[in-house]
Amino acid sequence: MEVKCDVCGYEFKGELHSEGESVKATCPKCGGELNSLEQAAAVREVIAQHNNGTSAYHRISFIPGYPVVTDGVKAVAEAAEAFWFLDIIGSYQIHRRVAGLPFQIWKLEKEVKHNGNEIWTVICREDRDAAPVVKQVIGYSDFPCPEGLKLYCINNVILLPGEY
Repeated sequence: MEVKCDVCGYEFKGELHSEGESVKATCPKCGGELNSLEQAAAVREVIAQHNNGTSAYHRISFIPGYPVVTDGVKAVAEAAEAFWFLDIIGSYQIHRRVAGLPFQIWKLEKEVKHNGNEIWTVICREDRDAAPVVKQVIGYSDFPCPEGLKLYCINNVILLPGEY
């Protein structure tokens, strides 16, 4: 099976073995353990399934002003165990620079440094070509998809781009 290392990006033929519900492989270049392959596939599948709007809005916090989320966003947060990303988006909604934006593009991006260390960054833009309104570095994340995640927050609703 062809595998791409989540840590260093090296592509190799992986010998995977199952341990319970997760699939594990070790990168021959950096030695990083890859145990999120199955979880990443599940997250990608959830994203692919939610491309026609939503049937319900879900309140995931009782904090006043906190955005509601769509079916797809709730499913992705559950599959990726990433409610923390939604908390970051929600926490910025009271900030003056973000609160007045009716359309927000939020991205969780991963960068692998030359020493192999990962840096995750949360970025909010008003438009895809606009300068970031928010840029927050995350010291560690176990988010399973190395390509990260993009969400929109429109009029206090967090949704997947396919649900727009």
